[in-house]
Amino acid sequence: MRWGRSRTKRKLTMRSLQRGAVDVRVALLLRSGGRCWYCGIQLTLATMTADHVIPVHGGGTATLDNLLACCPSCNVAKGTLSLDAFRARRGGPTFWGEQ
Repeated sequence: MRWGRSRTKRKLTMRSLQRGAVDVRVALLLRSGGRCWYCGIQLTLATMTADHVIPVHGGGTATLDNLLACCPSCNVAKGTLSLDAFRARRGGPTFWGEQ
């Protein structure tokens, strides 16, 4: 039951980012240069997703410091992994945004 509550909280947080705070999404997209922070493909507001650097279940919040613009496939692939764990899974030394 605890999992269900945290998932509901996450949906509400992401919904508020997607619907009410368009300026947050624009800021994320501009900060990343219009590209996915992980793989570097070109993004638009319609194709961009916001990823939590520190996952919500790990204590992360929906603040600009904890969010990155990324493509849906990278967001799904990262899931609830930390950046280091995701980097190890991908097998690459750096992400596009770190170059």
